[in-house]
Amino acid sequence: MGRTSDAKERILDSALALIQERGYANVGVEDIMQTAKVGKSSFYHFFKSKEKLGEAVVDEYTRRTCKDLFDRAFAADIHPLQRFHKLTAMLQTDTRPIVGCLGGNGAAEHANNSEPLRIKTDAFLDQIVGRFEDTFAEAVSEMDLHPDAPTHDLAAASVAYLQGLFLLCKVKQSWEPMTTLGPMVEHLWHPYLV
Repeated sequence: MGRTSDAKERILDSALALIQERGYANVGVEDIMQTAKVGKSSFYHFFKSKEKLGEAVVDEYTRRTCKDLFDRAFAADIHPLQRFHKLTAMLQTDTRPIVGCLGGNGAAEHANNSEPLRIKTDAFLDQIVGRFEDTFAEAVSEMDLHPDAPTHDLAAASVAYLQGLFLLCKVKQSWEPMTTLGPMVEHLWHPYLV
């Protein structure tokens, strides 16, 4: 029986960490191979190009973000209108250097450079907007928000606000903007409170 290789996972994990830290354009295939401790043949066996690896990285980031972060922050036992605050509180417990969100970083980096990566990044952000939209719809059904509350627009605005907070935190290398400005997101849905 042949041995099982974890080369693909090592490549994916290494690429995700490096791209989060430095950005897609600033990470070369050689950097990824060196970090993953794999050869060129292993890399190209699993990924036909750096762009294909980039797509896999966005997919993996989406899976991990939804599983590790949003599933906990948006749990059913947390009141819908408190979930954003739960999310920002959870983010602030991260002690690693602040690298921002791969979705927001990728949106800025890929919007004009790679159509496949732009599409993947857009799908990630749409999935996050969907989480927020479901939350606002739940708040409407629980009569915390008016029935005519524009749940999709509130969700998109909340995600845009969160991405802006990530950018400020990344530039300042501090969670302080998330702490001080995060609670102000409520002003987006305040006009629709019942």
